[in-house]
Amino acid sequence: VPYAYFSMSFSYAYGQEPNAFHSVTFSMLVVVGNLAMYVICSEVADYMYFRNVDTREVCYTLLYCFACSLNVMLDLAVTYLVAYKMQVGHDMHTHDGRPLSEVHSFTDRIETYAMQKALGSNLFFYAFPSTFLIPFLLEPILTIIVPFNVMRLVIRTHPKIRGQHAESYLGATPFDMSRYADILVNINLAVLVLFFPGGFILPMFAAMAVSHAWIYGFDHYRILRTVPTCEFASMQVDWCAQWLLTVPCGLILSCTVYKYHIDSSSDTQGMELIGDCVFVFLGHVLIHTLILVFIVPLFGRAKSVTSTETYRSCSSRIACSWFSANPINCLRSQYKYGHRPPCDYFMAGKEHLLRVNESIGLYFNDTPLEVEDFDVKAGVQVKGFVKEFSQRAMKYLPRRWSTPVATPAKQTQERFDVRKNKSNPEVIQQGVGLLDRARSDTTSNVDRGGSPSLPQITERPSPEVSPRA
Repeated sequence: VPYAYFSMSFSYAYGQEPNAFHSVTFSMLVVVGNLAMYVICSEVADYMYFRNVDTREVCYTLLYCFACSLNVMLDLAVTYLVAYKMQVGHDMHTHDGRPLSEVHSFTDRIETYAMQKALGSNLFFYAFPSTFLIPFLLEPILTIIVPFNVMRLVIRTHPKIRGQHAESYLGATPFDMSRYADILVNINLAVLVLFFPGGFILPMFAAMAVSHAWIYGFDHYRILRTVPTCEFASMQVDWCAQWLLTVPCGLILSCTVYKYHIDSSSDTQGMELIGDCVFVFLGHVLIHTLILVFIVPLFGRAKSVTSTETYRSCSSRIACSWFSANPINCLRSQYKYGHRPPCDYFMAGKEHLLRVNESIGLYFNDTPLEVEDFDVKAGVQVKGFVKEFSQRAMKYLPRRWSTPVATPAKQTQERFDVRKNKSNPEVIQQGVGLLDRARSDTTSNVDRGGSPSLPQITERPSPEVSPRA
């Protein structure tokens, strides 16, 4: 609405056009509009309280696709009005010499090359980078980097947030199937360019290919590095996406009919031509749907095979089951039946905490993953590199150079440490006696109100050690 108001209030007389600032504003409005549609559709799908996550994803995909399609149609309508006013301001003429301002029919206006070029240019600018690239460049920042750093600061400043709550705050955004809707919207925009001059086709599909390569790379990183876990047990979302592909396929067929009548100078013009395109589009959607429902399953329906795997084998390799994923069953196991150990509640990433109890059908057993050491990374972190280098260098220095300076109490403990003097029994005996006497003297001085003191120990000169020893 703000962009439409601005576009219609701008003066296009004498060929004036909006400047770069207004173009950037248009791009940001498109991004914000798509983001608003994403949030609204997601909230609506959540508030419908579906039993399964797959059904919720289907609802979201349908809502988002139709909302964005409606948004694109409204934007194209605004673009048509803006392009017409711009071309009238440029004093454009049709191929037969009539001024564009004297052409009153919708189909006659849109068939002129000036309008075709203006609409194709605006559609391309709407698609790239506003829809194809900018939202997906901002997605890792808004869904991973910013939430993680904000939650980290919140946890650091609130000591009461601990344990499971702290982990949930730092956890990444759950992975959903909204990418189906994003890709379908991009495909619909790319197909619409076929209605306009051919010079926009290659740039449009090249921009979509580059954008989808970025999307694939980001999703690949996200699913491997940030998302804790995800599981979709059915093909409902995939089938819904296959059905929504009827829209771009129908648009391609409608574009074929439209271009055929335009190039062949057919008598079918005006609203009759638009009616033919709509009829062909709806007919394709119907036939495509019937093929998906009745014909495709005949070639891909798998035969039902009864599994021969035992429950024990399956339970020993799969942590999440009906028993461990049901919190009521876990409470009943512990407090009503008194199982020892009880059925532990399953949490993603903490499968090693599940305890085995074969008497109630719990067979899963796992070991904790090795904790990653962020201190030592060869060639990456300077702190870890310096630490490792210093430890190795100390092995080749003489003992008198490498012995650290310590306090008297630490000197007493270190000089007569049994582990460091296993080869000399006399030193061991002397050290044990001196340590006992030091503890007794310290205790007596503290009881009298004095300060702790340690006996003076005469250090024996150590022989020179070769650097290679």
